[in-house]
Amino acid sequence: MTMSVTWPDGAPRRDYSLDEAYGWCERVLAEHPEHYPVASPRMAEPLRRHAAAVYAFSRVANDFADHPDHAGHRAERLDAWQHLLERAYHGQAEHPGFVALSATVRRFNIPITPFQDLLAGFRMDLYKHRYSTWNELSNYCSLSGVPMGRLMLLLGGEQRPELHALADPLAIGMRLADILHDVGADARQG
Repeated sequence: MTMSVTWPDGAPRRDYSLDEAYGWCERVLAEHPEHYPVASPRMAEPLRRHAAAVYAFSRVANDFADHPDHAGHRAERLDAWQHLLERAYHGQAEHPGFVALSATVRRFNIPITPFQDLLAGFRMDLYKHRYSTWNELSNYCSLSGVPMGRLMLLLGGEQRPELHALADPLAIGMRLADILHDVGADARQG
């Protein structure tokens, strides 16, 4: 079997230094500054590079779920992203985003669960496009927004579950604002 020369997102397959890997994440951030501005240039170093690693994971997975370039391959690419995540958590990161993410999760002792929840939320985008009730929409936001809020708390050194729970409504609100921001573009895409 011949191995592709690129990863599912188009990144070249080669060895990446940690600085190159974080640079890749920062480029993903620079290409999409309108979403999750948590890793903006105003964020202090060294947290910014770690936030960029978390954001890049989410941004690429979100693109797999809804960007037109990935039509016909969405589930397959999300599955590949999940596999790369699991490899990173087992010390086998190769993709630049996961080389950086692996260093970040080790540094901040971040469990895999928030990343798995984000992927579950993005997988919902593959088959569910409308929500009939507030409860349905809130459940979706719990998978697509709450994990990002909790990841940012973990990057800030906050491990207390009670504070994570208090921040969840804010994360849901931020996700709802992001959804509203995208309504026009989503309607044009169909």
